[in-house]
Amino acid sequence: MTTRSLSADQIGARLRILRDLHRRYDYAADSESGRLYPDGTRLKRLKLSRLAVKDEIAALEGRMMSNAKARTNAVMAAE
Repeated sequence: MTTRSLSADQIGARLRILRDLHRRYDYAADSESGRLYPDGTRLKRLKLSRLAVKDEIAALEGRMMSNAKARTNAVMAAE
């Protein structure tokens, strides 16, 4: 499913889920790096996963902003 086919409510729900997932990855990475002997491979995977989620969040937020701007421009043009 692409983000183009999602409604604003669905995108908002997906953003909430992704933000929660980002917090969990952040907490797990902090916990791993705080260990006496951190597992470098696990830490790298957590950081990469966290960055991937952050990129998806940014893409969805950009999509919502462009959709909102398009709706605003359409309303202004109709007036």
